[in-house]
Amino acid sequence: MGDPGEVTAIAVQGASVYWTEPAIGVIATAPVDGGEAIALVSDPSFYPWAIALDSGNLYWSDQKANGVFQLPLTGGKATRIATAPGGAGPIALNATGIYFMTGGPDCAVIRAALDGSGQQTLASGVACNSFAIAIDSASVYFGSRDSGEIDKVAIDGGSLTRLATGQQPIGLAVDAVSVYWTDVIAGAVLKAPK
Repeated sequence: MGDPGEVTAIAVQGASVYWTEPAIGVIATAPVDGGEAIALVSDPSFYPWAIALDSGNLYWSDQKANGVFQLPLTGGKATRIATAPGGAGPIALNATGIYFMTGGPDCAVIRAALDGSGQQTLASGVACNSFAIAIDSASVYFGSRDSGEIDKVAIDGGSLTRLATGQQPIGLAVDAVSVYWTDVIAGAVLKAPK
């Protein structure tokens, strides 16, 4: 596909691995055991940043096409399911919805149903340059390199709770008691209580 340095996101589903190559507008897949890569999306008008999978679809956030898109894993046509002024950043899924961050100048945490209906702002006026989002049954967790903060908001919206400051988060994950993130400047994996 493209140069290895252009890959920004990766996900695994069953016997296949999926990744994005945003600079050339590609989302590709290959068998987890190795083999030929196949481009599912190859369109320079896209800049696919983050991906997430459920049992039937691949979802991606796009920073050039300003939205979130859905593509059946069996192939077919991509469908825009959400609009994201300023571009869409990190995304996360649960059984009923997709959660994503919008880009500037008015960055926000957004939720929509998996078909794109019912788009709702959960938190607005949040710091931009976010590379990290995760969800559990109660909250959406996100981090921003601009503010250096790790925050959470209730899964249905509400006020923000600050979990950490002075960070440079790139990846984010949660378990039953903690939120974890990778810090690009410190070169470390860190955690805080939820």
